Amino acid sequence: MTETSQARIPQLASLELNLLASLMADFRAWDQVADILTTAHFAADTGMIYDAVGSLVCSNRPCTSEAVAVYLQRSRETREIGAQLHELMHDAKPGDTRALAKTLHEEYTLRCIRAVASSLLEISDPGAGAAHALQVAAAEIERLTDALPMVSAMKSMESLVVQRLDAITEAGESAQEVSRGAPDAAGLNPLLALLKPGHLIGLCGDDSTGKTTLSTQLFSAIGITGEPALFASMEMPSKDIVSKVLATTGNIRLHAMTQGALTDVEWSSLTRSVELLRAACETAFLDDSEVQTLSALAAKCGRLRRQWGKLRLVVVDHLTFMALEDGQTHETVANGLKAMARALDCTVLVLSHSDVPLRKSADVILKLLVGANPGDRRLGIAKGRRGEELAEEGFFNLTLHGATATFMAAAAQVEHVPAASSTAANEEAGPQRALL
Repeated sequence: MTETSQARIPQLASLELNLLASLMADFRAWDQVADILTTAHFAADTGMIYDAVGSLVCSNRPCTSEAVAVYLQRSRETREIGAQLHELMHDAKPGDTRALAKTLHEEYTLRCIRAVASSLLEISDPGAGAAHALQVAAAEIERLTDALPMVSAMKSMESLVVQRLDAITEAGESAQEVSRGAPDAAGLNPLLALLKPGHLIGLCGDDSTGKTTLSTQLFSAIGITGEPALFASMEMPSKDIVSKVLATTGNIRLHAMTQGALTDVEWSSLTRSVELLRAACETAFLDDSEVQTLSALAAKCGRLRRQWGKLRLVVVDHLTFMALEDGQTHETVANGLKAMARALDCTVLVLSHSDVPLRKSADVILKLLVGANPGDRRLGIAKGRRGEELAEEGFFNLTLHGATATFMAAAAQVEHVPAASSTAANEEAGPQRALL
C-alpha cells in the first residue's frame, strides 16, 4: 500500500473501507453516494477502489470484491491494490451506505477547514496587520471552495417558485397594461407524445435556436401534471429556469417579470401560474450543479425514482457540459444516458449542439432549424434505424415568442415524409439518408 494510506487515521480508513464494503455488497447503493462523494474524499488506495466500483456500476457490471479486484488488476497503476484487495477488505463491515457517505463527506470537509486554519496560523509576519490576515483567509477559503467536490444541488421547484415570486414582488413597479391571451399548450401535444418512457431523445441545434426554451416548456408541461421530473442544467441557474417556467405557464413577458415591471393582467397570470405550479411541482426538481457526471446524475435520478415510485422525465442541459470521467467521451455518456432511461423507465431529453454523439444511442433526434422569419423554427424529427443512420420522419413547425419564452405550434403541424412511414418503402429505397 502507499505511504498515504499507511498514514491514515485508523477510524477514517475504517470508515472508507466499510463504505466500500457496503457498495460491493449491493450495487444499487451506488446512487446513494455518487452525488456527494468523489475520489477526492478517499485516500489514494481506497480512492482507486471507489473509482473502480463506480466504473463497474455505470457499465451495468457486477461490483463484487472479486469483480473489483479483476478490474483493478487490468491497469498497471492499480494492479498492486487489486492484488491486495481481499486482504485490505478483510475486516471491513457493510453498514448504512448513505450514513457512511455523509460521515465521510463531513470528515473530509472538516480536514479541509483545519488545513485552512493551519495556513492562517502560519502567517509569517504577524505585524502585517488584520488586512493581510483577511487577504490570506480569503485566498485559502477560495482554494478550499475549489477543492471541495460538488455535492448535489437538486432542489424542489415548489420552494424555488415561491422564492422567485418573492424576488419578482420586490422588484415590482408599475407598467402599462398589455392584454395577452393564453398560450395554446395543446399545440405541442405531438411533441409530448415523442417523450416515451425508456427512450433517449436528443434535442440538437445551433446556439440561440431555442433548445433550452423548448426543453423548459416540455418540462413544464410534464411537471404541472404532477409526474416526477428533473431538469439538470450545467449552464443556467435554477432561478432563471424557474423564471422561464413561470413565463411559459402564464404567457408573461420574461424581461418584465425579471424586472418586476408587470401589468395588472400579467400579475394575475403570474399568481395563477404560481398556484398551479405549487400544487403540482412537489415532484418537479431542478439541479444546477456546474459539475455533473453521469454517475452522479444517475444516482440522483435513481433516488427520485425510489422516492416517488416513478420518474417521468429527465432533461439534461447539456451533453457538452457533462463532466467526463476516466476514459469517457460524449458518445459513451450518451450511451450511459440511454441505459439510465431504460433502467429507470423514464424519458431522458438531452440537449446538444451536434447530433453526432447521439446517433448510436438516441431513439429520436430532434433538430431545431431557424426559419425565414426571426421567430420561425422548423423542428426536424428523425429516428435511428440501422446503427448511426437516421431516417427522416418529418418536420414540426413552431413559432418562438421570445418575449414570453414560449414555443407555439404553427398552423401546419407535423409534415410526414412518406418514405419514412413505410418499412417496405424503406427497404426498397436502400440506405437511409441522414436528416440532420
